[in-house]
Amino acid sequence: MTRHFKAVYEQGLLRPTVPISLPEGTQVEVLVLEPPICGDRDSPAELLRAIAALPTSGGDPFTSRDHDKVLYGERCP
Repeated sequence: MTRHFKAVYEQGLLRPTVPISLPEGTQVEVLVLEPPICGDRDSPAELLRAIAALPTSGGDPFTSRDHDKVLYGERCP
């Protein structure tokens, strides 16, 4: 059976925000959907063009230092 509910990650554990009825020790499969990223997303073609335009050696250390920010944008607060 499949159930959909939200949970909060606290101190290394996922805590459901609603009561769930499962026998103690039941194993479940978890699919984690991260919060959305702020701002508009570029199309895949635009992202690939921007990546292709980045220098491949030397140059701006920004491309290495902030790799995830460049590719995925900033997270919503």
